[in-house]
Amino acid sequence: MDESRVLIIGDLHISDRYTGKHKNYLENCFEVLDMITESMKERKITHLIILGDWVGIGLREKNLRKRETLLRLMRVVMEWNNITNNNVYSLRGNHDIGHKLTDFDLLLELGLIKNVNQLDVQVARFHMFNYGEETRKIDVDDNMYNIGLFHANLL
Repeated sequence: MDESRVLIIGDLHISDRYTGKHKNYLENCFEVLDMITESMKERKITHLIILGDWVGIGLREKNLRKRETLLRLMRVVMEWNNITNNNVYSLRGNHDIGHKLTDFDLLLELGLIKNVNQLDVQVARFHMFNYGEETRKIDVDDNMYNIGLFHANLL
């Protein structure tokens, strides 16, 4: 059995709306994404799980303002998919929910991220709870380590 390595990261909160209000916020975001990418390569990560909130500082922010920024983010996620053999998963956070097409929805529809209820990786079963699903019932497997991943607090 090949060794699996799972990396779990919290909220990314990428934003290109605050240029001039926060020193180099967007560039800092991409520096962190580059550090994540390099760490994934060094550690030979096979599965990446992001706990939601891809975009947004303000509560209403669901999309990046500039398409150039979205393209840059998509290239990063494509590289993550190359590293993990298309094993990039994400919960849907409160900033990822909208009435119109959010950047999360776009990444999902293009197949750059996957949003599933559970993920089995060797002896671990990850139960993945999107924002608002904290009380959803789960299928516990007594032969595996059951790990709950949430965007919000467990209720």
